[in-house]
Amino acid sequence: MRTFLSSSVYTVQVLKRFSLACLAGLAFVGCSRDVDSIAPQIVIVKPRDGKVTQTEKLEVEGYAWDDAGVLKVVVNGERDLMVDPKFKDQRGRKLVKFSFIATSLSSQKAAYEVRAVDIHGHSSTTEINITRDTKKPSINVENLDSLASTVAVTGSIEDNMQVKKVLVNGEALNIAPSIKVPFYAVVNRNRRGIILIEAFDAVGNKSSRTVYMPAPPAPPPIVVTTQNQDGTGVNNSTGTSTTTTTTRRRRRRVRAATTTTQQSASTPAPVVVPTSPR
Repeated sequence: MRTFLSSSVYTVQVLKRFSLACLAGLAFVGCSRDVDSIAPQIVIVKPRDGKVTQTEKLEVEGYAWDDAGVLKVVVNGERDLMVDPKFKDQRGRKLVKFSFIATSLSSQKAAYEVRAVDIHGHSSTTEINITRDTKKPSINVENLDSLASTVAVTGSIEDNMQVKKVLVNGEALNIAPSIKVPFYAVVNRNRRGIILIEAFDAVGNKSSRTVYMPAPPAPPPIVVTTQNQDGTGVNNSTGTSTTTTTTRRRRRRVRAATTTTQQSASTPAPVVVPTSPR
């Protein structure tokens, strides 16, 4: 009897221990399902990282995703975008959209940090860099070659970021975009007598320069030659003797005139003898 009772008590104790172990195991399994080890994911839709703009304000757009739910989206550790009336209804959702205005952009790179926090406190961050560029390209004219009906212009254009396009009197030049771009163009003379050079950088900053066309080169001097009878001539502009070629007909005329003159000089004039009256 005593043996039976002791064995029964032992069995009950074993069952209790087994039951407690099962309950602990079930509780562990149930808790393991609620464990969140995944940090939120952040995607910036626009602008791209390293964006260069000429405006002072630029809108940044993106979204954050988390399997448990997104609680906050904080910019530069100060501003929670989920407080904004546009986004407060999204708080706690698995996918939330956000946007903010990047203001007071300087000529240097401005970095904006975006941090997303889920409902369990896990967080992740991403950074986007934006640069404001307001500097215009500089135009340097190096040489003007004046011709009778055209003018050739040579120079170079520089920009702190990139020279994108060059126009000379409205005609686009074929260039390779770069920080410094050499250019050469031949333009026709116009009534205004000017050459307009326009340069654009990669973000649209524009500069222009007007150059006045030089006067066309003077025409060569006109040489006037006086023909002598012996076939030589005298340059009236310089006073030097020149030898010119005369045509056969001209030489005949000169020879005939010379012969006539010589005959007139050698033939004596006729003598008139007076007659006596009868």
